[in-house]
Amino acid sequence: MVIEASLSHNPAMRARPLFFAAVLTATGALTPAVSAESTLVFSVEDVSASYVPHLQPRHGGNATFVKGDYYVDRGSVQNPYTVTQFGKKGGAVVGRYHETTTVTSATAWSRAGGASLPGGTLRYSGHGEIRRGALSGTTRVTGGTDRFAGARGTITGGTLAQPLLTYHLKLR
Repeated sequence: MVIEASLSHNPAMRARPLFFAAVLTATGALTPAVSAESTLVFSVEDVSASYVPHLQPRHGGNATFVKGDYYVDRGSVQNPYTVTQFGKKGGAVVGRYHETTTVTSATAWSRAGGASLPGGTLRYSGHGEIRRGALSGTTRVTGGTDRFAGARGTITGGTLAQPLLTYHLKLR
């Protein structure tokens, strides 16, 4: 099942995909967990450290997006403030991310990136539509290493209104 994500866009292109919903353990502590079906769901927040837009010239008009624009974003991934997971308290930095989002036409975008987390890395990519100055579409997890080897799934959230990113993964 593909989960559609509304990836809101502002002039700084703050939409990103990195999420993880915590699973309640028998002790009552919130930690990411793998179920018997090899499903992993967890939520994190990303904190941009470097956000660099590379914009094409605007020829007359005030276009929000122009084919060929791309945005490079790098930063850290942290636990939500109320969630202890990955062996760290809420609000603690648990990894890093990097991604590039490219405007592929006046009405479309694509994204590729990755996240380094405790136990391994995840790769993701996505694409979608541009409507009324906002991005919408799907970001899919396409693989990973170590604990996340063979991971497939989706990433939801990452909007200005909902900055929490939630990863829905199937592990092989």
